[in-house]
Amino acid sequence: MGADGTPLNAEEFLKQLVGSLPSLYKDVEQLRTIWKNPSEREILFTELENAGFGSNNLKDLKSMMNADDSDIFDVLAYLSFNTPMKTRKERVSRVNDNEQVFAVYSDYKAIDFLKFVLIRYEADGVEELGEDKIGDLIKLSELGSIQDAKNVFGGLPQLKQAYYQLQENIYKAS
Repeated sequence: MGADGTPLNAEEFLKQLVGSLPSLYKDVEQLRTIWKNPSEREILFTELENAGFGSNNLKDLKSMMNADDSDIFDVLAYLSFNTPMKTRKERVSRVNDNEQVFAVYSDYKAIDFLKFVLIRYEADGVEELGEDKIGDLIKLSELGSIQDAKNVFGGLPQLKQAYYQLQENIYKAS
């Protein structure tokens, strides 16, 4: 919606969004820093919604740009800084191909869980990476209960650290 409450066409919507983005982050590295942290990312989503760009608008934007298989991070980075867009599949493949990402885990169940998170991210997008999703992901995976997950990772702090580190690797510059 425009300032006067009238619906915007696609071009007007895009101009309004691009005009709003510089107030939210100054460069692609700041956007990446925000995006790789689930709580910071949620704050950015709230700021975007407050500026008139809710989750449905962002999904429409991805469709409009033929970027349904990309993360909204890539769409925002492209619009703001003309960076090349990657698909979620490309991001997941890059993480899976980096043996160092998983080498720190001695328990194969930990690796399997992190790879399950990657599969869910590739299929469903950034929504699967929220702070509030970790419990659901544990239950949906073959890991078992939250207690089982804590045992596999060596404690709740280590589990959260692994979850956050995985996101850092997903959004790492390449």
